[in-house]
Amino acid sequence: MKDDIKRIIKLVQDGKLTAEEAAELITAIEDPQENQEGTAEESAAPGGSSDSAQQEKTEANSEAKQEDPMSKLLGNIENMAKDVARSVNWSEIATEVKKGVTKAVDVVRQAAEDAGKGKGSWTFFSSQVSKKVDLPLVIPDGKILRVEGVSGNIIVQGGAENPQILIEARFRAYNEEEAKQIAERYTPMLEESESHITLRHNETDHLQADVTAFVPVGIAVEIKSTTGDVKVVQTMAPVRVSTTSGDVKVSNATGSVDIHVNSGDISVSDSTPSLLTVESQSSDLTLSKIKGSANLRTSSGDISLNGWEGKTLSVEAASGDISLTLVEPVSGKVSVRTVSGEITIVAPEESDARVNLSTLRGHVRTDLTLKDDNREPTKVTGVLGKGKGAIDASAVNGDVSLLAPSAEATPATD
Repeated sequence: MKDDIKRIIKLVQDGKLTAEEAAELITAIEDPQENQEGTAEESAAPGGSSDSAQQEKTEANSEAKQEDPMSKLLGNIENMAKDVARSVNWSEIATEVKKGVTKAVDVVRQAAEDAGKGKGSWTFFSSQVSKKVDLPLVIPDGKILRVEGVSGNIIVQGGAENPQILIEARFRAYNEEEAKQIAERYTPMLEESESHITLRHNETDHLQADVTAFVPVGIAVEIKSTTGDVKVVQTMAPVRVSTTSGDVKVSNATGSVDIHVNSGDISVSDSTPSLLTVESQSSDLTLSKIKGSANLRTSSGDISLNGWEGKTLSVEAASGDISLTLVEPVSGKVSVRTVSGEITIVAPEESDARVNLSTLRGHVRTDLTLKDDNREPTKVTGVLGKGKGAIDASAVNGDVSLLAPSAEATPATD
């Protein structure tokens, strides 16, 4: 079992499973229901096993181990292309595994054999039916459009003259008739509350749905999804996105912009947020032409911010390089932290800020002219202008550089 769990974790690292999907599979293989049937049979046997019976049992266990369906299942996933693996409904697989030996073994073995024979996009479900739905969209002034996705891509396009929502839904089942029945029952709807217009799916089992919403300029958007890419463009309004796995792209947003992603790259551009908040477990963050305060955090991944204007900027990374280009002179607070990675900040020399740069293992450099400066290989302090604001950057393991806009970002030296 420990080997299976290690292999599942490796699949997360390879991008073939999300952390949430991996957790479901691990829970399924640890479920004691699988062994109840065999335990009951053994306890019902008359007391005392003969040596020959014990030997037969050992041989049977050995054969069962060699044909372990979970091992076969993981082997086929490991051999899959990333895009194929991401199309599998792992929640359904985990459910079947939990049901016990009788059905789970048969289903897993058949799925593994199908994948081994190269029968295209492998899932537990051999049949798929598609359905398109077009919903007219009316959003009263002041209300927020909320899109709750299950699995699939979500696009919100601003500037539409004829607001509407287009849904391309796909349903997987064990046979075509079952898939058709699910598709017939599927009637997505728009629900209106005091503050929101919410898109809901009445059928979520076996569903993968790509949603495209065309909205007028100025409509605030909230999106919550499990897997799939999210794109919100040209809305000129607040945006909130929460997704487990998938890339997120936001452009031309205003007001509060809040993005939370477990796994997937994040891009934000051409936006004027009152506050931009980006948090991720594993993502590269790429931002450009941002005017407004920002809080950026990632556990693993690089952060690049090119063209920032604002009063407050906070950037944190546990593991990853941080590169910042500040457009206007700093008079507010810029705080940058990384545990492992290099920090490069480009800031105008006309900035009005106290400077504090440090690293435990690495080197610090700046080509800006500082007053009251104190320069050491691992620490530089000083003042730009009157020191109204602050530029504070520190790394545990990595170089830290503060450069003028015309300077080349050359590595720090002894």
